[in-house]
Amino acid sequence: MARGSTSALQTVLAPLPAPAWGGLHAVIASIHPAVRDRGFNLCPVVPTGDLLERFSDLGVDAIGLDQSRIRRSLNPAHHWRFLNGLFRDPQALAALARAHQAKVFQLAGLQHVQGALASRQAGTALVWQIHSDILPAPARRILTPYARRASDVIMVNGPQVRQAFPGVARFDADRVVEFRAPINTARFTFDAESRASARQRLGIAADEIVIGTIGNQTHQKAHDRIVDLADDLPDREQTRFVILGGAVDSNRTYYRESVLDPARDRGLLDSRRLQIIDAGSRVADYLPAFDLFVMPSRAEGIPVALLEAMASGLPVVMTDVGSVREAVLDGENGFLVKAEPFERNRFARSVSQLVKDPDLRARMGRRSREIAQSRFSAETVAEAHVAAYWKALAHKAGQSEAPE
Repeated sequence: MARGSTSALQTVLAPLPAPAWGGLHAVIASIHPAVRDRGFNLCPVVPTGDLLERFSDLGVDAIGLDQSRIRRSLNPAHHWRFLNGLFRDPQALAALARAHQAKVFQLAGLQHVQGALASRQAGTALVWQIHSDILPAPARRILTPYARRASDVIMVNGPQVRQAFPGVARFDADRVVEFRAPINTARFTFDAESRASARQRLGIAADEIVIGTIGNQTHQKAHDRIVDLADDLPDREQTRFVILGGAVDSNRTYYRESVLDPARDRGLLDSRRLQIIDAGSRVADYLPAFDLFVMPSRAEGIPVALLEAMASGLPVVMTDVGSVREAVLDGENGFLVKAEPFERNRFARSVSQLVKDPDLRARMGRRSREIAQSRFSAETVAEAHVAAYWKALAHKAGQSEAPE
């Protein structure tokens, strides 16, 4: 049977428990058409509500199912829901797999053990993805051996993420597939009119320098470091800051205490020097206003938001986490700084250098777009996923090779 020539598509279920749109959702939306052309229907399973509508608007048939997940929270109710879900979710996911005749489960993050249990119950192949280095080392040591036993294929988001999980080295190398986040650069090609419109929407003058980021309001994205940056920059008068990202329930206390309260105390919100906007699906309406992109995250893989900024032709200042160095070439299209311990002074100096030098911004921005176009196409990422599905199906069936 030839790849992509099957009369009926083979269904891949991809459970995504997070209630807010993020990079994992964007990856599926980006590669869905190319994966479908190659014979697989990549079907996200998401909480009921806005996510279903957003996927539908993008031409992706998603399935609604509320799922539990591990949360960074001291609220015992969050942990109780997760423990309860360990019994409920696998049965519900396995029932979906049987109802949709799914052949493969695709899991995002080693913490998603419910999906692995569901795959076992439904008898499907299992592709387990490691997107970032966010998991603490003790959790990696506990969960990686289980993933090795349960998975038919393990996918890792670049070589740096692969190195952060040394247990993956003990998995059959032929069944480890590296992949990247994809970007459709055509969607992020902006002109002067787009820039003027975005700035008018934000109430920002043409001669002000906009330092922006994209990412949900979580501890991982480290927006507290952007609040500090607003204080640290010597060029305070001409800079404005924009954070595009939605609230996440389990991170509300962190965000209030570490981001909103300090920003309010320093007058950043009242003066509108810092704007925090839940842009939802309208990121492209605001992104043209940016002059440079910052992302001081505590952990990442290769974030889709970074690639969106690069495709828009923006220079980048970012922490050296996950596999980010595959996209941000230090000194070429931006600057990398250490995440832990965070190089706060170097972060501010790098941003200040770009603020002061429009020629440097332009040169690095052009290089960003070149890298996004050449390394992170949706077609290339789709090919990696399809290769992983065939390998997983072959291993599940006890074959030595996938079909040609």
